Amino acid sequence: MRYAEGMHNHNAIELPSGRFSLLIAPDRALERLLDPVASLAWLGPLRILDGGNRFNVYHVARHLERRRPAHAAPEIDLHSILANIQVARAFTCYQVVALLSDTPATPAPTLVLDMLATFADETVRFDERRRLLSACLLELHRLSRLAPLGVSVRLPHPEKKECVRLLAALEAAADQVWRYELPVPQSPPRLF
Repeated sequence: MRYAEGMHNHNAIELPSGRFSLLIAPDRALERLLDPVASLAWLGPLRILDGGNRFNVYHVARHLERRRPAHAAPEIDLHSILANIQVARAFTCYQVVALLSDTPATPAPTLVLDMLATFADETVRFDERRRLLSACLLELHRLSRLAPLGVSVRLPHPEKKECVRLLAALEAAADQVWRYELPVPQSPPRLF
């Protein structure tokens, strides 16, 4: 398993085919991680499976023009690039399993945003959530065989022991793990 600790530059994430890549990030950083979506959309079809209602099409649209590749024809309409992005959302851990199992394996890259958000639902017994996550892991590996697959998760609060255990299972199943950290603001130099 490949680890990239202390990652500050989210553009450095590589999503190779045949590998299940996991990105672990603090909550505040996930919004900034939508930027690579814009870059991928320029390349062709892209699937977004949203487990935490994180996908913001307006944010991506703002970045599409900034990420316009030098080789892209100026007459290419941003709406046609946005049409490359298919979005499906899940609102429960049961729906995440169904969403993943209903997604066909194709050559299009797939990004699963905020994968464990619905698994924090304490109204579902922990052993059931763990069973559902195991089913998801099989589906994630199936989807990664033909195309790049990236999964993002929020870094859980250490007191949420069950969420930490679910993240550990997801991390153990991933082929590569990226950890994103927000840069620490530098203190201005003291003059006196």
